[in-house]
Amino acid sequence: MQLKEILTILNEKEMDIKFGNLENFLNNEPKRYFNHDVAIETYKTLNSIDKNTFIDNFEEIKDYFFSFINSYYHVVDIYNELDDISFDSEIKIKIYYLPIITQIIENVFSNFYRVATYFIGTNKKATMLNHFKESLQGKLNSSLDEIDINFRNAISHGKVSINGNIMFYTYSDKSVKPWIDKTEQINLNQIENLKNKLIDNSSAVFFVFILYLNKINLFDNLIFKNKDDSYTNNELLKLSLKSEKVEIKNIVNSNSTVEVYIHFKNISNEFEIYTLSIEIMKYLYNYYKSYSLYTIDYSYDYSIDGKIIFNEKLEIISQFIHDIEKMKLSSKSYKYHNFKEIKNEDFKVKNITDFSIENIKRIRGKLFIKKENVSNDELKKIFHKATKEVRQLQTLQNPKDTKAKYLGEADIVYLNVFYDNLSRINYGHEELSDNFICNLTYYRTKTTPMPDYPFQNIHLKEDIPKHIIWWKNEFKK
Repeated sequence: MQLKEILTILNEKEMDIKFGNLENFLNNEPKRYFNHDVAIETYKTLNSIDKNTFIDNFEEIKDYFFSFINSYYHVVDIYNELDDISFDSEIKIKIYYLPIITQIIENVFSNFYRVATYFIGTNKKATMLNHFKESLQGKLNSSLDEIDINFRNAISHGKVSINGNIMFYTYSDKSVKPWIDKTEQINLNQIENLKNKLIDNSSAVFFVFILYLNKINLFDNLIFKNKDDSYTNNELLKLSLKSEKVEIKNIVNSNSTVEVYIHFKNISNEFEIYTLSIEIMKYLYNYYKSYSLYTIDYSYDYSIDGKIIFNEKLEIISQFIHDIEKMKLSSKSYKYHNFKEIKNEDFKVKNITDFSIENIKRIRGKLFIKKENVSNDELKKIFHKATKEVRQLQTLQNPKDTKAKYLGEADIVYLNVFYDNLSRINYGHEELSDNFICNLTYYRTKTTPMPDYPFQNIHLKEDIPKHIIWWKNEFKK
């Protein structure tokens, strides 16, 4: 189904879609399963809100509005990451079904209902689901009626227990006086269906809400209406740049610098990252001029994170764009291979993960040295011992799926090396930690392909047999 067909269902004419990435809405999971009945009723209700009233009062509801938008995208990310992973039933209920159901009800629907209540509700002070049901009665029944408030309350209040693929939940039955506690059970298939129904309803609400906002031309009416409101301006820009290949995670503008954080998807080559980055920065430059520095920090599932730095004239002064691995595997096929930590009297290795690509077995982790004030020669002996144990680890095959299993020793081992003291590592900025020593790479042969090292400007390189060490400066002697 294409956008034109959806507009026909909603009795709407063709319109210019300026933001929200609706053109490809139905080409992706799980959006394409959106509930048509919910979409029709919700769109009819939204159209009853006067355009000028919505725009003039946007300041009052903007926090709920952006929370609704970002929460929906977060739900879609969770779904695409975890929905088809064959976890144990009990584990999947705990780490996937309950969190995603809570996210949909508490953050997607509740924030949307807060916006709707402000404009068309009978009780503008409503903050709870049962109050929303009363306030919006007859206007959004198709989505509200599908929310089991008792089930939601049981999850929120921790009144659940799980046994295999069965979950028991307890709630207070308020239809009788005095209230009594009731316990019911729901199995894995029922939870799956409930989750799908909530996602399909939230997709319908999201789609028609974005459609309505395009219809009233919200972006052009509000973007930089208040230049000092960086929150609203940045959120609208993020929404306008959303596409099948680009997700703007954040825009941070300080006195002299604009920093843009991007996650790329569905990219086939490094040049595409380069060209998209330039296009994005040129677009943002229309709104953020007179800054001395513009930076793009990007991530991509099939390459090392990269960075592009522009000067005040939007000329590139530095770039780190890394090779994209030519993979037939889904990135998820290696994300969930983890190993137990390795321990002995000299060191321990934690957070060990298999991140192999096709035909190359790769393992990474964090190496902690137990004794401080160890000489470089002693450190190198520990490095050899640690990489030997790590590279011999074997990825266990899940019998329920067909993930690739890489036998034999690892071709590459990446280890971030630290002293094992009481100072907590600042994850994401490990190299800035006081207890950071070096980054260590083991390679099985000299022909093993290795990506460029991103911290060459601040770390010192040393080659030892079958290893490359990038030392923090004070450790290189």
